[in-house]
Order: sequence, then structure tokens, then C-alpha cells
Amino acid sequence: MELDVFAFHLALSLLLFLVLNWIGRHAQSSGYVTLSLFVKQDEAPAFNLLFRIFGPIIYVILSASALYSLGLDKFVSQIWLVVFYYYVARFLYIVSFRRVLLINWTRELSLLAGSVGFTWLLYDQVIQFKRNLLPDVTHINNNLWMLIVLFLYSILNNLRFSQDATRRRKNRYLYVVYSDNKHLYGEIVASLSPDRLAESIIFSILIYETFNRPPVARLVEWLVFPWWSKSLGPMQVATNRRISDIESVKLGSQKVMEDYARVMADARDRAKEKSKTFDPEGNRYHQMFVVSKVAAAYNKDDSYVSEVRELHELITREFYRELNPPPAPYSDSFL
Repeated sequence: MELDVFAFHLALSLLLFLVLNWIGRHAQSSGYVTLSLFVKQDEAPAFNLLFRIFGPIIYVILSASALYSLGLDKFVSQIWLVVFYYYVARFLYIVSFRRVLLINWTRELSLLAGSVGFTWLLYDQVIQFKRNLLPDVTHINNNLWMLIVLFLYSILNNLRFSQDATRRRKNRYLYVVYSDNKHLYGEIVASLSPDRLAESIIFSILIYETFNRPPVARLVEWLVFPWWSKSLGPMQVATNRRISDIESVKLGSQKVMEDYARVMADARDRAKEKSKTFDPEGNRYHQMFVVSKVAAAYNKDDSYVSEVRELHELITREFYRELNPPPAPYSDSFL
């Protein structure tokens, strides 16, 4: 393969990676499942399966058609490799962003085999022959296969699968990232935390931030600071100078503790005014209130607050079991 063809195919694969991610982010209302720290029910398994397998194939067909139309036939040669390069880029992204433990690798490799295999077969039988690229709509068997695909889509989309394997992967990932952060920053967090609840909230925010800003992304932010980034480090601290990861965690933890102290003081005062007891370690509702308020002070986005609160529940269930009070009715609120 000529070097310019290889470079062009590589560029197409990177564009495919960006396009599919963009479509996926805007297709969540259709049931598209994104990579997350949390266990989510796959409400549209057929859509997710077909999108991941046939999305790259459709992209290659459209790219080949455009290249033929522009007279750039030589770039269609071995264009099926674009899908293979796409999966290589996807796997490199997963590794570099430390998502390895979250991935169902049996499923990922099956998707690779299916998508690359179908693309190669289509290339071998159709795409490489310019005259055969567009489908022949006069053949009734085309309509028959369309009906079969729609039928299978309808059946598969009503299947529901156990989330046990997904839950195990996410718990294993959470255990590893908590242990890593505890090893790296445990002394800093412990020195700034007045109690175990405060410590658990810091680690919840730290783990959530590092999930969204893994080391590769943080390195890029550090290099382009202050022109294209304003926050740095594992806890994404706003700063006017370059800071180390240790400084980021220290400054971020200090902010969390300032907000924690304020929220706790306000809550105690409000409870006292109503002659009620404020007990975030013994009352689940009170605990959720504190976590939500502190998370909102760190980032006001509603989804951020909701997911930090959900992450905190997972962390306390595993690592802070003394902070797992029984469910409390809403009437127990001090509000």
C-alpha cells in the first residue's frame, strides 16, 4: 500500500472515531449506552449492537462512494482497513485513558471481528468494484432482507441481559482506582478530613474527576496551560499557575473541606431551629443532603451532583461501611 493511501485511511479512521463518538453522545435518548462508572441497563441492545458493528461499515461505504464520485479511486483500495485502524485507535484510547478494567473485552473483540469481517467481505464482493457499490433496488431479495433485519431488530431490542458481569467489572475498576488514589493521596486527604464522611466525599469527587480527566488528558491540559485550559490536576483545580498533581489534590481537598464545614454548620443550625437532630452518619437522607450540597459547591451541574452522589454510595458501601445507615423516610428530614 502506498504511503499516501495509508495516511489517508488513517485519517479516515480517526474521523470515524470522532464521528461515532459524537453520534453516540447525541443518541442516548434512543438507548445508546456510553461508558460509565455506573451499572446501566441496556434498554436498546439491538440498537447498540447494530450501531457498533454497522456504523463503521456504513461510514466506509459512504466514504468509498464519495471517493469514487471525486475520481479518487486509488484511495478506495483496501479501504476496509479503515475499520481495523478505527478499532486500534479505540483500544489505544481505552488503554491510555485507563478504562481497561471497565471494558467487556470478549464483547469488544467480537465487535471488532464482526465489524472488520463484514467490511472486508463487503469490500471484496462490492466496494472494490465501482459499478457494484450502489445497491440494486430492482431485486426483490433486497426488500426481503430488509424485512428480516427489521424483524431481528424488533426481537433483539426486547431482550434484556443480566447486569452481573457489568457490575463485577465496575466494582473491580472502582476497587483499583480507589486503592490507587488512596495510595497516592491518602495521607493528604486524611490530614485534611475531620471525619470519615468528609474523607469519603473527597475520594468520591477525586475519583469522579480522574475518571473524566485521566492522566493523558491532564498532561495535555498541563502542556497547553494557560491558553486552552484553566484547571489542572486530578481534582481539576482552577489555578493561575501550573501545579503538580499533589498540589491539585491538596487544593481541591481544602475546597471540599471548606464547603463541607459550611454545609454541616448550616444543616446543624437549621435542624436546631426545628428542634430536630442532624445525623449524617446515622441518617441516609441527611448524608445524601451533605454529599449533594458539597458536590454542588464543587460543580453546580445537576448530572455532576447526581453522579458524585451515586459514586459516593458505591464507595461507602465498599470502603466506609460504618457510613451505611438504614434508609430513612423523608419525614426524618431536618429541612
